[in-house]
Amino acid sequence: MQYTQLEEINTIIYQHIEAILKRLNHRIHFRLYSIAIDENNKADEIRRVKKTISTQAKNDKNSTECTTRYEYVNDPLQEIKQVYSELELLVQQEDTLTKGNLHELIIASKQSYVQQYTEQFHSVPISSRSIESASKDESAQLTKEYIEDHRLLYAGTFEVSQQTESPYTVIYLLGIRNLEPNVQHTYYSKPDVSFIRMVLDYFFLDFFTEGKLELKLLSESISKYELIRKYQENEVQFLRRINRLFFGKMQMILHQSSSNIVSEYSNTVKSEYYINNLLENIDDISTQTYEGASPFGSMLFLRNSDIKVKQGPVKFAIEFKTDDLISIEDAKRIRKLLEMTNVKKHLYLISDGNWVYGVGEIQWDKLKETTSFRIDFKGISKYNLVSINFDQSPNVVGELILEGEKTIYRSNTDYELTYQTLVSVMFKNPKIGEEGYTSERMVAILRETFQGEDAALASDKISDLDEIIRKAREQHHGTMVVITDSDTAEEELDILRKQSTLIEPCEVHPDHIKFLTAIDGAIYFDTEAKCHAIGVILDGIAQPELGDASRGARFNSAYRYYSKLESEGKKCVIVIISEDGMIDVIPSFDDEEKVLDLVEEIIDVLDQREEPERDLLLQRKEGQLLKLKKTDFQPLMSLAQKFGSKQKYDKARLYYDEAFGIAGNTFIPAKYHNWRGACYYHLGLFLDSAVMIETAIEIDQRNDFVYIGNAGRAYLEEAKKSKGSKEENHRWLLKSLSLLEESIDRKMFIQGKDSNMAGLYNSKGICYYQLTKNTTNETEDLKYFEESVVAFSMALEWEPSARIILNNRAGVLQETDKPLDAVKDYIEGYFVSSEDEERTYNFGEIKSLMESNSDITLDVVKFYRELVQKDHNQIYEELENLFSTLESKAQPGLDTQEAAFSSEQNKEV
Repeated sequence: MQYTQLEEINTIIYQHIEAILKRLNHRIHFRLYSIAIDENNKADEIRRVKKTISTQAKNDKNSTECTTRYEYVNDPLQEIKQVYSELELLVQQEDTLTKGNLHELIIASKQSYVQQYTEQFHSVPISSRSIESASKDESAQLTKEYIEDHRLLYAGTFEVSQQTESPYTVIYLLGIRNLEPNVQHTYYSKPDVSFIRMVLDYFFLDFFTEGKLELKLLSESISKYELIRKYQENEVQFLRRINRLFFGKMQMILHQSSSNIVSEYSNTVKSEYYINNLLENIDDISTQTYEGASPFGSMLFLRNSDIKVKQGPVKFAIEFKTDDLISIEDAKRIRKLLEMTNVKKHLYLISDGNWVYGVGEIQWDKLKETTSFRIDFKGISKYNLVSINFDQSPNVVGELILEGEKTIYRSNTDYELTYQTLVSVMFKNPKIGEEGYTSERMVAILRETFQGEDAALASDKISDLDEIIRKAREQHHGTMVVITDSDTAEEELDILRKQSTLIEPCEVHPDHIKFLTAIDGAIYFDTEAKCHAIGVILDGIAQPELGDASRGARFNSAYRYYSKLESEGKKCVIVIISEDGMIDVIPSFDDEEKVLDLVEEIIDVLDQREEPERDLLLQRKEGQLLKLKKTDFQPLMSLAQKFGSKQKYDKARLYYDEAFGIAGNTFIPAKYHNWRGACYYHLGLFLDSAVMIETAIEIDQRNDFVYIGNAGRAYLEEAKKSKGSKEENHRWLLKSLSLLEESIDRKMFIQGKDSNMAGLYNSKGICYYQLTKNTTNETEDLKYFEESVVAFSMALEWEPSARIILNNRAGVLQETDKPLDAVKDYIEGYFVSSEDEERTYNFGEIKSLMESNSDITLDVVKFYRELVQKDHNQIYEELENLFSTLESKAQPGLDTQEAAFSSEQNKEV
C-alpha cells in the first residue's frame, strides 16, 4: 500500500506536538513513532520521527527560510519490537495493532515506568538520613536515574485522506519523559483529571478536521505543506481552549452526585464542558488587586451537598448568610476575601463553583476518599488548580489483644492528605510541572557540580539548600540564589564587595529567606548552606555568543557570571527566579534543547569562524557540551558528520563513538553506521570501517549497494596496508573484489547510470592490480592485469576525464609492456590536470617512457597534436618542447622549433 507523503505528515505532527508540549513545560522531551497500518491491521511502515541539527551552512539556505538549522528526520525501523525496546516497554505483542492494543500498551507502560519510578523513589529519598547510606557517587547516579524515569506513554490514531487511493490509518506512539512525579502519577492513577492526557486526546480528536489528516500545499516552489486544522487555531490558542474545557470538566465533576474520580484512559469531545465558565471567573479574580497588592490565597471547591450538610466536613470560621452568599462572578469581593485565607493553616474560601459560602477549614476524615479541588492564587493572572486526595494508608504498627477467648489484632487507620497540581495558569497560558525546578533535579545538579568535594556533598546540607531555594521562590519580585564552595565565595565576594552587602558566614533560617531576598541582587551561599552576602550584583564578561535577548537582565547577568567562574575553573550553581514564576538553574545537565543549541553553535563556528579564534571558541563550546547529559544520539551524529565534512576525522570519531554509546538499545539506521565507517576509513582504520559498513548492509537491504561498495573499498585498503601474510592479503582482496562486483551489479540493475560507478570500477581495477602482487603464476598474473585494464576502462566510460583513473590504467599498461597506450593515458591525464603538481608528475612519466621507447615517438606526437586540436589549440609549453625535440630526433630533416632543457629543469623534473 502507498502511504502518500507520510514523511511530510509525520514532520508536521512532530512540530505541532513539540510546540504544544514545550509550552506546557519547556523541560519536557519526547520521542515520536509513526506506524502506518495496512489492510490486515498490521504494522507496515514504521518511522522514528526526530528533530536534529542540519549540517548545511546557514548561508547556503534559501534567504526566505528561517535561519535555524533544525531539520526533521524519519528513520525507518524494521519491526514494532524495536519501538517497544526503545520505549523500554515490557510487552510481548504481535505486529497487529488495534485501539484495544493501544489501551493495553498504556497499561503496560504504567507497569514499566511507574514500577521503575517507585523502586528508585525509595532508593533516592530527599531526606538526608537515608541518602547518607549510599556512597556519594552511587547516590548521584541514582538521582539521575530517578529524574529520567518520570515518563509516560501516549498512543493516538489518525485517518489520512489520499486523493487517488483509499485512506489509511497511522498510529502515533509518543514517549514523553523529563516529567515531574505528580504529572506522571496523575496521568496513570487518575487519568480523568490529567491535563496532559486531555491535551493529547483533544489533539488527536479535535485539532484537525474530525481527527482526519489532509495535506494542503502552501508553496510549490519549496514544496511546503500544512495539515488542515479544524478551527485554524495555533498551539497557544489550542492550549487555552483545552484549559477552558479542563476547568469546565472539573466543574462538572463537582456537580456530579459523586466526585470520586474514575480512571478513564481516554477523553471524548463533550460540548457540556464549553458551557461551564469556571475558568473565566477564576481568571477575573486573578486580575484584581486589593489596595495595590496582587492576589494571593486559596479557594477550596467541594460538592454543594458536602458544604450544606450539618456536622459535615466544613468547619466554618465565618459562614455567610444563606440569602447573602457571594457569587463566584463577583471577582472584586472574592479578591478582598482572599486576604482572610491561609493555605498553611488550611483556611480557605469555601465554594461549590457557583457560590462562596464562607471561610473555613476541612475535617478531612469526613470526606475520606473524595477528591476536592483548590485554586491557589499566585499573583496577577497566576493560579494553580490543585486536586486534594484524602486516601487511606496502611498502618504497619498494630498489636494483638486477647479479650476472653477472642484474639484481636488492633491497629489505627492512617489517612494521607496528598496534593497534586493539575495545571498552573500564567496569563491565560496553562503549564504543567514546576517549570524547571524539583528537589530531585536540584539534588542531581548539586551533586554533579560539586562531586569530588567531600564537605560540599554532605546530604543534610543539600537538603538545607533545597529548602532555601524553595523559600526564595516565595519572593514575588524574583531573585537569585548563588551557590559555590566556601573558598570561591570568599574570593568572589572580596571582588564584589562594592556591589553587595557582606555578612558573617552563617546559616539562615529558611523562613527569613523571603525577607532577605526582598532587595535587588542575589543571595550568596556556600555548599555548607552558609550565607555570605545579600543584594549581590553579579558581574561577568559580555561575550558575543553568551546570553539570550528574549530573557531579562537577571537571567543574562547570572549567565555571564557563571561563564566567568567556569572559565576560571570555579564551580557554581545559580538559581534564577523570575517575576513571571519561571525558574532556571545554571548549569542544566538534562536540557536537550540546550544540547541542540550548543550543537548548532558549534556547527556555526565550524562554518563561519577562522583560526585561531575558531579553536578557542570550539574548545569552550565543546566543554559546555561535554557537561550536558545527552539522551538522544541524533545531535551528536550531526556534529560528527560536520566535523567529518571539515576533514577533522579524529573529532568526528569521538562524537560518532559517543552517539553510538548513548543510543544503547535504540535502533540506529544504516546510514549512521555507514557514516561512522567512512570516518574510520579516513583515519586508516579500514577493518573497523568494513565491520561498521557491513552492519549497515545488514540493516538496509534497499540501499545496500552503496554500503557494499564502501565495504569493498575498506577491505581493499586493509589489504594494501596490511603487513600480514600473502594469504591474508589475498583473502581481503578477494572479499573486496566480491563486494565491489556485487555493488556494481546492483547499481546497474536498480539505478542505471550513476557517476559513482566510475569510483567502483576504479577500485575494482586497483583490486585486480593488487592481486598481481600475491601470485607467482604468470598466467594468473596476466589475467589479473587484463581484468585491471578492463575495469579502469569501464571506469573511464563513466568518467572520461578522471586523471587518477587515467594514471591508474597507464601504470598497469606500463607494467604489461604497452608503452604507447600508457603514454597516451598519461598525456590525457596531463590535459585534465588542474594543479601544477599533478602536471609535473604526469610530465615526468611521459618523459621517462618516451626516452626509453623511441619507436613510439611519431605515434605519440600525432596523438598529442590531435588532443591539442580537440582542446581548442591549448598548448602546454613543456609538452610542446618535449615532443618537438623528440620529433626532431625521430625525423631530423623536418623543420622544428628548438627545445632546450637546462640541467636544473631536468633535475627538478
